[in-house]
Amino acid sequence: MELRKGTCSSLEAGAWPVQPFGATLALLSMVPIVFCQTGLSLDVPIDFVDVGDYSYKVPMIRPTTFFQYLADADRINVLWGEHDASILAEFWRRYREVEPDNTVFAAFQDHDLEIVADRTIPVYCHGDEGRGKRRKPVMVWNTHGAIGRGTRPFLARHGSLPTMRKRKMGVNLLGHSMGNRYLNFVLPKRLYGDDSECFFRMVQEMGREYNLLQTRGFQYRGQTWWVVVLGCLGDLVFFSKVASLTRSFTRGPKKVGQVQQGVCFLCNAGCPNVPFEDCNTNAAWTNTMGDPPWNEEPSLLQLVHHVPNLQASFFKLDVWHCLHLGLGRNFVSSVVAEILHRFPGSNVEARFAALDADIQSFVRGRGTRLHFGHVNKDVMGYESWAKVPQGAWQKAADTTLLLLYLQHWFEEHLSWVASCPILKQAYCACANINLCFDVCYKAGLWMSRLESTTAARGGRRFLVSYQYLAYLTLGTGRDRFTVTPKFHYLDHIFRELERQGMTLDWSLNILSTSVQADEESWLLFGNFIES
Repeated sequence: MELRKGTCSSLEAGAWPVQPFGATLALLSMVPIVFCQTGLSLDVPIDFVDVGDYSYKVPMIRPTTFFQYLADADRINVLWGEHDASILAEFWRRYREVEPDNTVFAAFQDHDLEIVADRTIPVYCHGDEGRGKRRKPVMVWNTHGAIGRGTRPFLARHGSLPTMRKRKMGVNLLGHSMGNRYLNFVLPKRLYGDDSECFFRMVQEMGREYNLLQTRGFQYRGQTWWVVVLGCLGDLVFFSKVASLTRSFTRGPKKVGQVQQGVCFLCNAGCPNVPFEDCNTNAAWTNTMGDPPWNEEPSLLQLVHHVPNLQASFFKLDVWHCLHLGLGRNFVSSVVAEILHRFPGSNVEARFAALDADIQSFVRGRGTRLHFGHVNKDVMGYESWAKVPQGAWQKAADTTLLLLYLQHWFEEHLSWVASCPILKQAYCACANINLCFDVCYKAGLWMSRLESTTAARGGRRFLVSYQYLAYLTLGTGRDRFTVTPKFHYLDHIFRELERQGMTLDWSLNILSTSVQADEESWLLFGNFIES
C-alpha cells in the first residue's frame, strides 16, 4: 500500500511517552513516532468515544473513516483480496443462496435505497480478549474483508488456473495479518470486567458505524460504495459477553441432577430432553433452531443486516477454536494415551521419550516443528492409564501436526490397527478429519459441491467415530474422548456445510469464519497496548 507521509496529528511526538519498565518496551513505545516521521503510518484520524467513565475516553479508529481513507488512497480493493471488483456482484449472488432471508437482499431490491450489490463490500467484525503490556487482558475489536487471497495450498493448487482461482475467490487467511485485519478499538479490563456498560457503549458505537456504511456508504471514484457486515466472529466467551447469552457452553450441567439451561446459542441442545451429544441425522436439537438465546436483542443486531428468523446465526462459529483448540486436542491426547504402551520403555517417561523422538522425526521431515517443543506427560495431560488426558498445548498448528502424525503412525502399523477396534476407529476418525481440512485449505472461499460434501462428510464421520471411541474406551474402564459442547458446535458447522453442498452449486468455506489470523494480529499489537 502506498502510504502518505503526513503529520499524523493523532501521534504527535510527545504523545507516546517512553514506558519506565524495560529498555525493550521503551524502544517499542517509540515505534509509532518513528513510523510517523518516516511515512510508514497511515494518516487516519483517531477518534475518542465517551463511554461514561469520565477519567477515560476510548480511542477508536472508525470504520467509516478508515474505509474512506483506503478509497482516497485507491486501495479499497484490499477489502476484497485485490481482485477485480466484478467479483462483488457474483459474491452476493452466491451468498443469497446461503442466506436468502438476510435483510441485505431486501435492501438491494428496495428502489428507495441506493445500495447495489456490485458496489457493496462484505466484511466480518471480530472481537476477542487479547493481552496487552505486562500480559494484562484487553478487549480487542477489528474489521476485515470476507474475500481474501486464499491460503498457500489454495494458491499452489490453482496457481496455473487464474480463471478458476477468480471463480472460487479466496478466504482471507493469506498475507500479513496487520495488512488485512483493521483495528477499531481496545478496551482495558477495568472497562469491560464486572461492569460492562463501557463495553456495550463501544459495541453500540461500532453498530452505528456499520449502519452508516450499509446506508450512506463512502465515496470512491465519484460513486457511492457500501459495506455490509456478514457476521460477528470470536470465541464462545466473547459471544457470551457481546450478546448476553442465556444459552452457552458455560451453562452446561457440572454434576448429576443440575438444571440444564442449554449449551448452544443456535439451538436448544443441552436443555431437558435435548442432548447436545446427539450427532444422529434426526437429533432432537435439529428441530429447535431459531429460539432466541437472550432476554433482550443485542444492540449490534438492531443496527446491521441479519437473518430475522435466525438472529443468532449472525454470530459465526469458529472451526479453529472448536477443533484445533478444542475437540481435536482432546482427541490427540486420548489417542496418545491409547497407543503409548506400544512404544518401547520400562515406564511412562521412557515411553513418552520414544514417542517424542518419533514425532520429532516426523515433523522435521515436513520441514517444521512443534511450538511447544517436546511431547511429554505434562503436555498431553497424562496422569494415569485410566484417567482422561487433557492436552495442554496452546498453538492450534500443533494440533494439525499431531493429527497428521497420528495418521502416519496408524498407516505404519496397520496390523495393530486391524486387530484393535479402538485403534481402527481412531484411524478412521483421524483420516476423516485430516481429509476434511485438506479439502478446505485447498478450496477457495466458495467450494464446489464435491469439495463441500467431501469435507462435511469427513467432519461428520470424525464426530461419529469420536463418540464411538468414547463408548468403547468407557466400556473398558478407561476415561477417554471427552464429549464437550465443542463437539456439538462442530456438528453445527459440518451439517451446515453438508446442507449447502447438497443443495447449492457453491458453498461457503468453513474457514471463512476461522479466526486464527485475527488472533495472530494480537501477538503483534499486544506490545503496544497499555491496559
